[in-house]
Amino acid sequence: MKRTARVARTAHDLDHLNRLRVPSFRIVKLFLKAGTKTSKSHLPPEAPPAEGADAGSDDFHYLPEKETIEIHYEIEDKYAMADGGKLELFNRFEETPLWSLDLSVLGPDWVTHGKHTVKWDGRVVKPTAKQDGTPADGGMTHDLTTITVDKTIHDSFPDGYVTLEHPPYKLRLSLTTEADAELKTRPVLAWTYFHILVKSIEFVLGAEETVPAGAVDDERHKMDKAIRSKVDGDGGLPGDGATRKVFLIGNIYKTAGGEMDSNVAHTLHKTMWSDGPNIPIMAKIRLLDSADAEVKVDESDKGAVALGKVRFLWDWEDPDEEVDAQQSQPKPKAFIKDAINYDKAVSEPKGDNCHLDRGGKRGTGAKPVFPDQAGYDPKDTLDAGKFPFLVLSSDSAEERRPKERKWASYSQAWTKGKLKGQTGIVFQPSRMAGDNYKLTVYVAFDRNKKDGITLDAKTQPIKAPDAIKKSTGTFQVWREIHQARYIRKKSTIAAFLPANLGGAQTLYKEAYVAFENKMDGDNQYTMDQHQIGGVTLDYNQMCEDVFAASGNSMYDAGLAVEAGADHASVDSAFLVRTYAKFIETLHEALDATGTGDWASEGIAPEDLGSTALPDPATVDPARFDAVTRLAATKAWIDGTLETSAKYIGMLDDQLCTFIESELCTKMSLISGGKAGVNTAAVDGVTVVHFNYTNTYMRDRIAAGDNVGSVFGSAVDPADAGRSKCAFLFLSPRLDTFVHEIGHHLFLPHAPTAGGYQENRHDGSDTGCIMSYNRPRPAFCGLCQLRLRGWDADVVNKTSASNKKP
Repeated sequence: MKRTARVARTAHDLDHLNRLRVPSFRIVKLFLKAGTKTSKSHLPPEAPPAEGADAGSDDFHYLPEKETIEIHYEIEDKYAMADGGKLELFNRFEETPLWSLDLSVLGPDWVTHGKHTVKWDGRVVKPTAKQDGTPADGGMTHDLTTITVDKTIHDSFPDGYVTLEHPPYKLRLSLTTEADAELKTRPVLAWTYFHILVKSIEFVLGAEETVPAGAVDDERHKMDKAIRSKVDGDGGLPGDGATRKVFLIGNIYKTAGGEMDSNVAHTLHKTMWSDGPNIPIMAKIRLLDSADAEVKVDESDKGAVALGKVRFLWDWEDPDEEVDAQQSQPKPKAFIKDAINYDKAVSEPKGDNCHLDRGGKRGTGAKPVFPDQAGYDPKDTLDAGKFPFLVLSSDSAEERRPKERKWASYSQAWTKGKLKGQTGIVFQPSRMAGDNYKLTVYVAFDRNKKDGITLDAKTQPIKAPDAIKKSTGTFQVWREIHQARYIRKKSTIAAFLPANLGGAQTLYKEAYVAFENKMDGDNQYTMDQHQIGGVTLDYNQMCEDVFAASGNSMYDAGLAVEAGADHASVDSAFLVRTYAKFIETLHEALDATGTGDWASEGIAPEDLGSTALPDPATVDPARFDAVTRLAATKAWIDGTLETSAKYIGMLDDQLCTFIESELCTKMSLISGGKAGVNTAAVDGVTVVHFNYTNTYMRDRIAAGDNVGSVFGSAVDPADAGRSKCAFLFLSPRLDTFVHEIGHHLFLPHAPTAGGYQENRHDGSDTGCIMSYNRPRPAFCGLCQLRLRGWDADVVNKTSASNKKP
């Protein structure tokens, strides 16, 4: 460096020397101090080293606003040349300072020769007036904490304090002088580094007010709040290694038989739950002070401003489904393993949840699991139905969205207000039962370039220090259906429910469907307690009305059913005649003379209607009337009712139809209720339990006869609807119970059963509950995926066709 100076000459008669001293100044050191801890001072390579050892560290950290630390710098300027200086704050990858403090505005005391100590709590300021220093220990003390914070200096410092968004920070001191043109443009420098550090993160379930809503307390909002309440009641968010089930109400039932061969189940489930439930999850951020103590900034009076606009990256992983543990039978197990092995290794993220192609949220282009939220300004009272924090998914138009990790989202925190020191997202898993999610939040402050967040990469999983991340256990999505009401014809029928509900639950849970008992005492009763609009059910009159409307002489003419029969007195649906009595009654009805005396005519009742009915031609002509009537009876029943087996089969079929089409509607099973109780219609499954369709069937089976009968029927009474259905139970068998409710859940018959729908079942699984085979120990794999909510139109009946390597 070239310097110009003038020096007086030495007198000719003297021996003293005139020595040249070039006027200069320098910064000896710059560091931060908190208690006994200091940051490390750095000087340019050409600068003279500072005297004494530097005990400082480049890992120095403190908590702005909460702590007041000291900026220490020492200036060597014996000739008072320095007349200007700056304290400047930089982050990595940017040459422009985030904050620049002009010391000349504060006055010459800030750049004088000697040691300087400045009180600083991390605020950024723009002073407009001089601040004299206070002489102390051969130097000066100063105080930046007396200057009002300036929230407009930089967008990264919204509260006027240094934040967690940009560490490590570089604090640089520069000195200049107007007396030297070269030093004016080449200031002397010193710098030091400091950090703001995270100690830990704690998850909490968001308050009810934070559940987002299109309209507060509309039906969907109530559903989401109920899910949040259920998660809370079950123990809150799952900890590491634990699993928390998320139950989505699935009371969605068919209203017509043809819907079982459609994809309406998937469509209605999608309509009800759209892109999934909305569960608010918050993260409380705990920071470190300079003494390495944890500060709960959500509880502390100061320090939350340090969060600023730092982004938090919310990520999710898809833990493998434990198919072997979930499935009891080999064929559904194999089918489901093939179906979930779809783009498993290459999807974003990797995993086996329901793929986008089948209606789920795994795969490129799927709906975000942490959807965008507009948030609102911090306040002390939360707005019901609005999520408080800003959340940006890759779908957002905002530039600060994730650009590489497209299945993740960013959130920001509140630095004040009711939720200060917290951030959060709305967790929106897919609506597909069986899907699993593990959530992790990261403090996304680290950058790999000017505008690049280091964590915003496709690496799976992310590797990051434990201090800046927090993971939940596993969330597992389930559907939930309800057993709503159980009505027995008579108390003499052994109660099937609720004792056997556990067996039904075991079978449904393989499809991640929880079959829950929602029956209270007012919804378990006998039919003699049933009322319609406050009027007790007149069961006998209903039966007579059904028979009269049938136009069938078996019933309206009293052939199979005695006129005025007391149907209400028996536990079967109808009180009917035995076969022998039916034949006798029929013979009497055809009797031209009207005697009807079988014994006097020499014909035993047990002979009537059997294949051994005597040929009329062989009957004694003296008994002409009997012969004539016998011939007419034989002709009437020939080919249809000539055996008791055909008679009982016809009764069972026809009477079951009457119950399905007429009686169940007349009984108002769903819209009626227990006498003395104002019972409103209840969502879920209503079961009406008869001891078979008729007394003759009941008695024959009780006697040990091998008689086939209808065991149950998924009826569609007029007062049923999408969320309410009724099931006619006639024989207390668990597989029948599960099978018929399966029909209401849109599952048609499997092979071997009438109405088999080829494309709706795994054709190789003959043991599906929806078949007529026994044993039928489990739903086939395709039935299970439909129960989960998958798109049936794209799931193939052939297991191997569902894989995609």
